[in-house]
Amino acid sequence: GEIMEHESDETLSAGVTRGAFDELKLAERLPSPPGLGLAILGLTRDEQESPEALFECIRADPALTGRLLKLANSSRPGGSEPAATARAAAALLDRTAIRSIALSFSLVPKDPDEVCEAFDYRRHWLLSLACAAAAEALARRFRSGDPEEAFTLGLLCHVGLLAMATVHPEDFAGILRKCEGKGPVDLVLAEVRALRINHWQVAADLMADWGLSESFLAPVQTLSRTALGARSEDAVSACSTSLLTLAVEMAGNIVASPSAGASGNDTAGTQAADSEAGRRPEREEVSLARQEATRRWRELVDLCGLDPLPHRASIDGRTGADPVGDTSARGSQEPVAESDRTALETSVPGGAGISAGSVGGTSALDPEETIAESDQAALETSVPARIRILVVDDDPGARHLLGVHLRRAGYEVIAAQDGESGLRAALAESPHMVITDWMMPGLSGLDLCKALRRMEAGRKIYLLVLTSREEEDSIVEGLEAGANDYLTKPFNPRILLARVHAGQRVIDMQRQIEIDRQVDKRREAQLGQLTRKLRSVALMDDLTGLRNRRFAMTQLEEAWSAAERYGRPLSVVMIDIDHFKRVNDGYGHLVGDAVLRATAEVLRSKIRSSDVVCRLGGEEFLVICVNGGLRGAEICAERLRSSVESHTITHPGFAGRVTVSLGVAEYSPGMRSIDDLVKAADEAVYKAKSLGRNRVCSSGSSQDQVATA
Repeated sequence: GEIMEHESDETLSAGVTRGAFDELKLAERLPSPPGLGLAILGLTRDEQESPEALFECIRADPALTGRLLKLANSSRPGGSEPAATARAAAALLDRTAIRSIALSFSLVPKDPDEVCEAFDYRRHWLLSLACAAAAEALARRFRSGDPEEAFTLGLLCHVGLLAMATVHPEDFAGILRKCEGKGPVDLVLAEVRALRINHWQVAADLMADWGLSESFLAPVQTLSRTALGARSEDAVSACSTSLLTLAVEMAGNIVASPSAGASGNDTAGTQAADSEAGRRPEREEVSLARQEATRRWRELVDLCGLDPLPHRASIDGRTGADPVGDTSARGSQEPVAESDRTALETSVPGGAGISAGSVGGTSALDPEETIAESDQAALETSVPARIRILVVDDDPGARHLLGVHLRRAGYEVIAAQDGESGLRAALAESPHMVITDWMMPGLSGLDLCKALRRMEAGRKIYLLVLTSREEEDSIVEGLEAGANDYLTKPFNPRILLARVHAGQRVIDMQRQIEIDRQVDKRREAQLGQLTRKLRSVALMDDLTGLRNRRFAMTQLEEAWSAAERYGRPLSVVMIDIDHFKRVNDGYGHLVGDAVLRATAEVLRSKIRSSDVVCRLGGEEFLVICVNGGLRGAEICAERLRSSVESHTITHPGFAGRVTVSLGVAEYSPGMRSIDDLVKAADEAVYKAKSLGRNRVCSSGSSQDQVATA
């Protein structure tokens, strides 16, 4: 823990590398918007559903798009280009596979131990859709690549946030609470400090796992680096990076002010576009792109059943106003439309609706539902955990009577007045059991059972059908439709509760399996987090808190490859503390350690944000400079030299200053490896020492002595 405190923000950021998110398996089932799931179920009721409509649903969801891309790219012929869009992926798969992916959607869990309570799921989906629409509109308006590929990039770039909320719900909730009211850079810093990775890098790792090419990953990784002021990406991906940067900014404006884009007066993002893009777009073009993006975003929002209006009260009376995270995970989902919510609330005695506050609720309309506090406590101790039961019946009297008996038995009751609203409530609240009437207008009880069994989330629900039919064929038909059990009407309350208790035994077994699964999931998530921390510690010098020689050589290899491939400038500065042996011999090793720590702190505070400083060993340090060329590295070296010289070191038994000799070397095509570059810098250091120390010398420069004391 003490070691971690010595690390700078830049060092932490530099330590995040490709493939660092070891918990990829745990992010395979990211949640989808409940409204989108409802749309998918509606389309799949008919075997002749429109493939294009189903594809549009998949395309609007980051989780389903990721699954589609992964399946398509994992099965593509060798040597062929990977699918870069949902449409390209769908073209590689048959209709059955696409339908199966669509129905594999997951929902936000209701268990407090699984949900990230500080994460605003609704706003996340709104922002992802806005970013996709903005990237698509900007690519089309400025002819910056394929608009559909830009849509995919925009849709998936924020998926790392959803993955962190899913894999590390408790830790990520703590991060969000600490960053409440702060900016995006603070969030990235907090993520790296707590989890040793940030959400941009998680998104890049997920996209790589889904088979997307480097052209998709590079812009997201650039955002990961530039979030902390690190070096910008190479010119090859500059265009897509600029587009994504502007799309992210525009998306935030769209979500914050959904109605602003229609007027054409949008000026947000123009300055960013002017500075980031390779050309200077007209302000009017940005406004037109904003209008197109807003219109497209509204279409996608309607498809996903999300409420675009900010600060709107949610189903359980809470809001999702915080831009970083909401304290209400359930409230942020907005799973039911206003009209549907009204119908649901009026169908439940006491207006409990589908609120989480209706646990064991009482009704002001019916005194019989009131239970004494002592009796209620006894019921709560007799029921190990609350079982949520959804009652679906178009008869208000039957619905009310079922609620009375079930609540008295200690169950949490959710009520819906018909099959359609029952299906919406099932997606919104994930009940453990559904008790549904068979004969209802519109969506019947059997159709409701079939719809729930089609989706993965509905296969765990225990289904009990109420019917007045007692014929053998009818019973068989109900069971084949997916029902676990049936009960004839009018029902006997004792028989009803006996059937429910039988179902609860099945539910309890399922819940125990789920608890075991969650334990394994937590262990795996903690193992991934620990692996990153150990990897980070293995690359860190425990005395100074700087990165060590191993990290320096790894970073230098990456920078060397970029210099060879893209012509990016690369220079290094070798630093050696003058007469350090005299300090150790004259004052002891404790003072020597203090000098090393103090010098390291000066170097860390004075390097540029794009540079990396490491301790090679002993009194030697190395700075890797990736911007500015040789002259920029020389200026950096002189700044470091003067800063160390002017810094007074105080330690028990010692108060004074030290100086350093520095050697600068630049990559040149004639060099064969990083060893040649490091050797050149080392020779320049020896040259500085031979000229009197406390100076900067450059390798291969006609002016050997750049600065002297």
